Amino acid sequence: MRVMALVAAVACTAPAAATVLQAFTLEELAARSAVVVRGTVGASRAEWRGRVIHTLTDVTVDEVLAGPRPDSVRVVQLGGRVGRDIQPVEGVADLQPGDRVVLFLRAAPAPGEFHLAGMSQGRLRVGPGGILSWQATAPVWDGTALRVSPARTLTLDALRPLLRGRP
Repeated sequence: MRVMALVAAVACTAPAAATVLQAFTLEELAARSAVVVRGTVGASRAEWRGRVIHTLTDVTVDEVLAGPRPDSVRVVQLGGRVGRDIQPVEGVADLQPGDRVVLFLRAAPAPGEFHLAGMSQGRLRVGPGGILSWQATAPVWDGTALRVSPARTLTLDALRPLLRGRP
């Protein structure tokens, strides 16, 4: 009876979160990015790629802040839901249709597909008055300690000089 109770208890526990992000400054994110864009989030869909679910989100580019203008932007992130199969991944960015965002993008193997530099750190929400806000969605390692990323804000106009020097 004790063995069955132990098996039931273990089977009912939630999976542990295991994602830890390296902390990046905006300058470091820009340096790791092929392109930085301001845009609007469109539709998302999830699909199996091999044995892993990926979520693909289309983004309409309103402005290229750094790098070459991409023909299209589809953000590819690990995890998602396909039918009844769910693969949650901590640290991915929450991209909802209609969200206005600034994205720091790394090129993915397929044309037009990109990964976010720094996972959720590479997505900044654009709010009223051009106020940008962001916060990592998983603990970050800053080189000395594991910590919760603080919520940060910056104006779009203040971001532009940080991107100077980028192609």
